[in-house]
Amino acid sequence: MAFLSRCLSIAIVICVCSCSIEVPEDIMDPGSDGDADSDTDGDADSDADSDMDSDADSDTDADSDDEDMGPGTITASGENAEGDETKEMAFDEDVSTKWLTFETAGWIRYDFAGDTAIVIKGYSITSANDFPERDPKNFELRGSNDNTNWTTLDTRKNECFADRFQKRTYRVNNTKAYKIYELTISAVQTSSEGKLQIAEIELLKDGSGGIEPGATGSCIDDTPVGDGQSDLVYPGEDGRLVYAKHANTQESNEDNVIPDFSHCGYMGGGVALPDVPVKRTLGPQSGDDRQRIQDAIDDVSGLSPDANGFR
Repeated sequence: MAFLSRCLSIAIVICVCSCSIEVPEDIMDPGSDGDADSDTDGDADSDADSDMDSDADSDTDADSDDEDMGPGTITASGENAEGDETKEMAFDEDVSTKWLTFETAGWIRYDFAGDTAIVIKGYSITSANDFPERDPKNFELRGSNDNTNWTTLDTRKNECFADRFQKRTYRVNNTKAYKIYELTISAVQTSSEGKLQIAEIELLKDGSGGIEPGATGSCIDDTPVGDGQSDLVYPGEDGRLVYAKHANTQESNEDNVIPDFSHCGYMGGGVALPDVPVKRTLGPQSGDDRQRIQDAIDDVSGLSPDANGFR
């Protein structure tokens, strides 16, 4: 009743005096159709609807992103914790950070939360901010559903990153969903640098547009890596040279090899030539010597071979 009497007295003053009176906000009728309320309600409703739409769009986008990556657990063979260059930096969607480990070979895994398993058909690697010598050169992507049995999904050799923060995307021929994906790096650009670093790794449900599986690396050469040996030619366990197959630029199959001359020569090379005694000697003479030469060949061919197989 107090509220109604206050409103009534205000209305009477307005009618009698025809003067402008500022009505306190705390006694304005919430149900009034006044302009102020109309604008306020309209804006509020509009803003609310806008916010709801915005939130809905945001949630949709977030769900889409989560479907691609989702929350998960990241593990790695090593990291630079003191320098804040940890394994999480490889999946933080920020190329200004990086994962670094004090080894020239290593691995990093992404394990999707719960029982989530996703079919990954591509992945990308972005080079870090400095020291191209630390960029990955040889690596493979593997998948597992139990962290014990692993399937190799993609193998790359002699990859190069021409610039800092360069992203290279690789297509994967995969139709199976895996819970865990692992990137294993077996060599960096220069092993003497002693470190491995990557700015960002992305696991992709759509690998279209990526470098096709089996395509040649972008830096095929014979630069020594690791103990002064090359990826293309190196000593085997038996001491003989091993000539690795590789694909040339614009080729997809590893079916080329550097010419191997190590087996040339007598008995495949590395064996001294034996002394073979002279069996027949022909001196020059006038006329046609073809028959004399043939007779000598026939005569020697009729002899029994010695221990080395010579007549």
